[in-house]
Amino acid sequence: MFSAKGPLPGSLQALNTQVWQEWYPNEGQKDMGNGNAMLEVYSPGDMQSPDYEYGIWVPICQPAGQSEQEAAETVSTMLITGIL
Repeated sequence: MFSAKGPLPGSLQALNTQVWQEWYPNEGQKDMGNGNAMLEVYSPGDMQSPDYEYGIWVPICQPAGQSEQEAAETVSTMLITGIL
């Protein structure tokens, strides 16, 4: 899940750009499976507020041949770098 705060639509467009132009080319292609599913998740509240929270949920899968430990390390790296 990629999450952010800010007024819509501008902040969501910026997050979308970050996900698909930075994360996906570097990490996402190997972690996404077929890439056919994605959710935009909106919290209740004022969508124009600078504190409004939302997210983009992209499923990731364990690539063939990768151990559970390696998959956990990938997710941990995404957490540490603030991508997830």
